[in-house]
Amino acid sequence: MPQDLDKLEKDALSAIQAANSSDVLEQLGIQWLGRKGEITALLRSISAVPAEERPAFGQRVNSLKNSLTEAIERRRTEISAGAGQASSQIDVTQPGRLMPRTHPHPLRETIDRIKRIFIGLGFEVVESPEIEEYRFNFAGLNYPPDHPAMDEQMSFYITDEHLLRTQTTAVQGRVFQNRKPPMRICTIGRCYRYEAVDATHGHTFMQVDCFAVDRRITMADLKGTLEQFAQEMFGEVETRFRRRELDLIGNEESRAIFLTRAKVIREVRGYLDDHGFIEVETPILQPLYGGALAKPFITHHNELERDLYLRIATELYLKRCIIGGIDRVYEIGKDFRNEGVSFKHNPEFTMLETYEAYVDYNHVMTMVEEMTAAAAQAVGPLEVTFRGQRIDLTPPWPRLTMRRAIEAETGIDIGADDARTVADLQARVREKGLEGVVPFVPTWGAQVDELFSECVEPRLVQPVFITEHPLETSPFAKKTPADPRFVERFEGFIAGMEVSNAFSELNDPDDQRERFLQQMQDFADGDESAHRLDEDFLEAMEHGMPPTGGMGMGIDRLVMVLTGAPSIRDVILFPALRGQD
Repeated sequence: MPQDLDKLEKDALSAIQAANSSDVLEQLGIQWLGRKGEITALLRSISAVPAEERPAFGQRVNSLKNSLTEAIERRRTEISAGAGQASSQIDVTQPGRLMPRTHPHPLRETIDRIKRIFIGLGFEVVESPEIEEYRFNFAGLNYPPDHPAMDEQMSFYITDEHLLRTQTTAVQGRVFQNRKPPMRICTIGRCYRYEAVDATHGHTFMQVDCFAVDRRITMADLKGTLEQFAQEMFGEVETRFRRRELDLIGNEESRAIFLTRAKVIREVRGYLDDHGFIEVETPILQPLYGGALAKPFITHHNELERDLYLRIATELYLKRCIIGGIDRVYEIGKDFRNEGVSFKHNPEFTMLETYEAYVDYNHVMTMVEEMTAAAAQAVGPLEVTFRGQRIDLTPPWPRLTMRRAIEAETGIDIGADDARTVADLQARVREKGLEGVVPFVPTWGAQVDELFSECVEPRLVQPVFITEHPLETSPFAKKTPADPRFVERFEGFIAGMEVSNAFSELNDPDDQRERFLQQMQDFADGDESAHRLDEDFLEAMEHGMPPTGGMGMGIDRLVMVLTGAPSIRDVILFPALRGQD
């Protein structure tokens, strides 16, 4: 087998070097590296290789793939350079190249951050004109006629009725004349005042203005909003997290959170036990990480002489329990992901995963909303307040497809014919002026996910199930019958946070292998979170996996919502923190 691969590599490299045009190179790339090419066929044949030879074989095939990819790119560069020397004419058929994105201006970056925070708090960002009417800037805000701010020596007047606005508060009158409460409004923009310029003053400056109008609004709502904004904008005070024992001694509110957490977990267990689920334990140290798209932590076992991974999910082991005949199974335990830290992310977190045979994701939706409501009632009412927003957890929760959710917020229909490729979708993003908000990524499914995360997710305040996610981001879910680009998957959102994720689980081993191979391709292309090929799981699936509905729920986030804790650090006894220098 190694000799065959050596010969294959030699022949391929010779053909690549002999190529005299980009078109020929393109055909060679398809022949060797395409989805139906020689390399892909080799990867698909890995199951036929003896188990003890698979690791070496896989490494050799990946090395071969990298070698051919580099050779094609090198030859393409040589051909392009030769063409440039031969002719000075511009070839308009050449594909365009995106200019590298520069770092945003610090002021723009700060404004975008402020907007994201207030959107997450349930505010709507609106715009108002910089050339403002006198009545909105002063009279409508109840300024007395002799107020010094209205003097010509303080404001830039254009006419008797118009001036450059001195404050963004002028937006209030414009909003009030067209809308009725309840409302939460935020505006950010330039203001102008005729005053001396010094280290802390300028005639032009940026201002943020927010206001909320609703029943039962009090100063407590204002205080909570300002505290949460300051915490997210400037960072948390970490002392009480580093000295949690002292925090528990002196902070009754902190103790109450962890007592509530225990009750929530007990109620979740009770609900599942009462519905016939069996609790199991699966390995935390795993020879191959899987069950989610995430970057793992890696360690090494000296005696076994092999690398092991802290699990990123319990999914694949729990599915093997389903295959083994335990029709209802769950686990509450720690998962670990080597990713970012935020108010809703910690590298070590508590996850609930459940799997039930002979049901689909619609059944799981009902279970999630019932279980969440039961946990809420065990510690308080179904209406909770989180980050200044009142949230009603009473079932049933609305169901909304990701396609319609994105269209409602952005005007982009991801299912339309003019958005079927990543290039087409990115063109729609540019048309809507969202390219500064939505990062561009190389695949269609990932681009859909970015569009949803940036434009829709922060606005999902009340409980809602978002269904039918892209196939590319859901390697373990069944395709929807209506459109194979999407899968039978839902995410449950509360207060702009994903608290649950569920599938009609894929149980076709051949389809699963194809998905794994595509994930391996994504990994080879630089996606560190892509799923690895798990031959043991594929072999288990071949024994027969029944139709199954599976679900994951973040226990920490659920406790955040039920206790009103603004950060995941508030509900984890000893959260991950940066080192102290």
